[in-house]
Amino acid sequence: MRNYLLVLAMLLTACSGNRQDKLAQLMKDATTTLSQEKRVGPMVIRCTYLPACWDQRSQKEAPGSNEAEMSFRINVQSTNPGEVKEKGSRQMASYGVEENFQLIVNRDTLLPVLAQRIANGNLDGAEYLVIFPRVPLAPVQTMSLVYKDWVFSSTRLVFPFNKTFLQQSDSISCGL
Repeated sequence: MRNYLLVLAMLLTACSGNRQDKLAQLMKDATTTLSQEKRVGPMVIRCTYLPACWDQRSQKEAPGSNEAEMSFRINVQSTNPGEVKEKGSRQMASYGVEENFQLIVNRDTLLPVLAQRIANGNLDGAEYLVIFPRVPLAPVQTMSLVYKDWVFSSTRLVFPFNKTFLQQSDSISCGL
């Protein structure tokens, strides 16, 4: 009996690691659109979808708490290091950022539940965590995140997402 429990524990550990590898591979694949990059002059803007259970490890007491939310990480980086220090230190890069993001699902426009700058010590850019209410993906035909970057690049950026890969990353992340 003891050997069976040991084998079961090893299988569960192996499956968990395999799930993490699959998710990492899915996120790195450029064709999935889960992580996208756009260049505007010297600025590089990356938008990454965070799967439904992305912070499950940090919230062990409340697993599944992200089932009502869709989370994205937007990273703004400059290829010219000295250029962004002045812009990044302005208050407009940190306050009122929820007005800069929209999630367009089919013909509906959703505003974020939370949009905040992440304090990561990066002096050559900014990083934002943006959370929207989760929509059922079954009827979704098109979905795009709109980032109106008036601080760093003065452009309106659209990041389209494919619902098939969103569902796939959610199921791998949550271990379904």
